[in-house]
Amino acid sequence: MPLKLTKRSFAVLLASISLLSHAEQAQQPSADDNKHNKPSQAAKQQATEDKQTAAPAQLINEATKPKAAPAQAAPQPSAAEVDSQMAGKATSQAKPETDSQAATKVTDEAKLGTGSKAATKATGEAKPEVEQLSVQRLCTDIGKKLGSVSIAECEKQALVASGYFTPKGYPLAMRHYGPLPNRTPQGRIILMGGIHGDEYASVSVLFKWMNKLNRYHSGLFNWQVIPLANPDGLLQRKSKRQNANGVDLNRNFPTPDWDEKALQYWQQRTFKNVRRYPGPKAASEVETKWLLKVIEEFQPDAIISVHAPHKLIDFDGPQNPPQQLGKLQLRRLGTYPGSLGNYGGSVLDVPILTVELPFAGIMPSNAEISKMWTDLVGWLIKEIPKQKEKRLAKAAIEEPPSGGTE
Repeated sequence: MPLKLTKRSFAVLLASISLLSHAEQAQQPSADDNKHNKPSQAAKQQATEDKQTAAPAQLINEATKPKAAPAQAAPQPSAAEVDSQMAGKATSQAKPETDSQAATKVTDEAKLGTGSKAATKATGEAKPEVEQLSVQRLCTDIGKKLGSVSIAECEKQALVASGYFTPKGYPLAMRHYGPLPNRTPQGRIILMGGIHGDEYASVSVLFKWMNKLNRYHSGLFNWQVIPLANPDGLLQRKSKRQNANGVDLNRNFPTPDWDEKALQYWQQRTFKNVRRYPGPKAASEVETKWLLKVIEEFQPDAIISVHAPHKLIDFDGPQNPPQQLGKLQLRRLGTYPGSLGNYGGSVLDVPILTVELPFAGIMPSNAEISKMWTDLVGWLIKEIPKQKEKRLAKAAIEEPPSGGTE
């Protein structure tokens, strides 16, 4: 049924519509009102600072709010913008390494040679082989590095390359002062220095003792001399204790407790001191492998290892230690997982004499070097025949009887 409006009802309706229109116009701000209601520059800056210092939770909440769909399709980003976005995404997704992950990373990268397999796999390209340098080049670099050893003095020692090369390409070299005619040596001695590359004096003293052997070697002992066991550590721009792989070679020997204690000791006792990193596993380094081979083939009755700068002599293994060499006096330092002293005493059952010079960068006087040498030879004459008899007796037991059946 159609609605019928009287004149009075129609008039009331028109009046109501007019009132509503005026109310809406009153709520709309005028141009002048808009002008005065604009935020000031200071207010804008404060709002920006407030947004930058907002609590992380607030920022996360704002970031996760659903956004209204744009009225128009956004323009397609360029290739450069896509690359930038992907790089930012990869960065935001990267997680910080834990201590165990960092230690694992160090372990994985401490490989023989020039780098880790992971890096090679990531790049898809094998790293170029390191040039194998000559003994002459080794002597040249030693002479340039050490003020107390000239290039000519090093070359005069007639070092012989072993066929082993360091990760940086230096030959691991030595000099053999063997038996002489009509004289049986009282024992076999390995003499080494420079297993820590930043102990310059240990290398210098070895060269000075080699000069004495060049003049006075009488066949009393059979000597194997290694003046520099860690060329990469010494012959870099800034010498360091470790080898090129960052491994402390004097913590890398395969002692019985290595697997159980070496990395644990490094982490808990040295607090992951990079100077004392024992390596990813025992005998992981080419220098260590070479020294083990020399020891195995030469079968020494004593090993003398020169270090610095503790100003003492330390001793591991059987026989009686010397009480004094020159001004250096006996003071035992104890043993460490992977050390040569620990290996010699626990595995080889061979005397290991560690000579700790007073200074790493200052060589002792010529008189002191001579006195240490005289005292060392005197101790060897007294004690090494006992060790030689022990070695020969052990070899006789291990050798199968002649003419026996297998």
